[in-house]
Amino acid sequence: MGTGETVLVTGATGRTGKAVIAALAERGACVRAMTRSRASEDGLYAVGAHEVALADLGDRSSLEDAVSGVARLYHIGPRFNDCEVAFGTNIIAAARNAGLRHFVLHSVFHAQCRT
Repeated sequence: MGTGETVLVTGATGRTGKAVIAALAERGACVRAMTRSRASEDGLYAVGAHEVALADLGDRSSLEDAVSGVARLYHIGPRFNDCEVAFGTNIIAAARNAGLRHFVLHSVFHAQCRT
């Protein structure tokens, strides 16, 4: 990661999101954590986020703002959510519109399926 490059982490308030934020911050990344609620801000700063973006995966315009100015995106899709595909489509569209060239998808889609 280049100096000054910002990484947006979605799903930031969950256990995995917080671990990703801490690991990135430890490696010197500037991390923007995405959350739907200001109530989560203090906890995100405590684990290493440099800034917090208020956005909702179901609201494309809020995603455009969250993605603006970042170099990379680490997307953690919501577990067991019927809208995971739609939310993923929204964040991918926002990333494309912003010209991002580095997008990581972290998903457990179908991890709980029974055969």
